[in-house]
Amino acid sequence: MSSSISYSPIHNGSYLVTHSDGTQVPCHNLSTAKVEAGLIPQNSEQNASVPEQITVEEYYGCELGGLGYTPAITWTITGRVERVHNWATARTIVSDNEKLRARLS
Repeated sequence: MSSSISYSPIHNGSYLVTHSDGTQVPCHNLSTAKVEAGLIPQNSEQNASVPEQITVEEYYGCELGGLGYTPAITWTITGRVERVHNWATARTIVSDNEKLRARLS
């Protein structure tokens, strides 16, 4: 399927991609137009090979609480207490951290 890219006569700085079947697709910038025209492959797993980087605190985990009635989490290795917006947020951070640590081990 052959496609051509041209400047859009309607919008300044925009492009039109015309496909071989005659359909025209307006694009906001040249990069989007190149992807639409098939000149640049759209790869959804582009960052799949990049290893996930975590901090030492994330590696050793955290616990719920640390400031009495104030919503907080306590990082296990450093003992640092981090205030959060509410208890639901604290539980979510602890849960997400446990899932991350389980995936890494």
